[in-house]
Amino acid sequence: MIAGLEKPSSGMVLMNGQNIGQLKSGSLPYLRRKLGLILQGQGLLLDRSVLANVMLPMIVVGESTNEAETRACAALDRLNILDKAHASPLALSGGEQQRVAIARAIVNRPKIILADEPTAYLDRDNAIIVINALKAFQRSGVTCIISSHDEQFLDQANRVIYLSKGEVTDSWTSSVEPAVAA
Repeated sequence: MIAGLEKPSSGMVLMNGQNIGQLKSGSLPYLRRKLGLILQGQGLLLDRSVLANVMLPMIVVGESTNEAETRACAALDRLNILDKAHASPLALSGGEQQRVAIARAIVNRPKIILADEPTAYLDRDNAIIVINALKAFQRSGVTCIISSHDEQFLDQANRVIYLSKGEVTDSWTSSVEPAVAA
């Protein structure tokens, strides 16, 4: 609902004071420019290179090709996959595709990152890279909302909310700033 993919059946979802459920479909792309979406299905374009996939969000908002390439390379490097920049997504493992999708989500420096199972398909070492990248964004002021069954996130979260059948069943807030060791 935060991304405007679904409208609430009751109540409101507010983002920056805007009721997302009342936005017209033409306003949603502008809202989404402030979001980094990491979905379970990576949604990579198979007819483009890894680099082109990561550059795409910047090109769509009018950034120069040079700036888009520079920032896309930095995002790929942050997720330890820069060496695959010119590869086809089809040549990548599922975990590598997931890291490319995450790089694409963060390249526009979003205000909010919405992540649905961001460590899916990743081994422990690569999951730690992703967790550390998300923590770095959170420390820099980006709100990170993560939906996960991966218990590695529990020790890293500032706040945990447990849901069952759409209802909050438990929650807790951490007062410490944990770190993940690689």
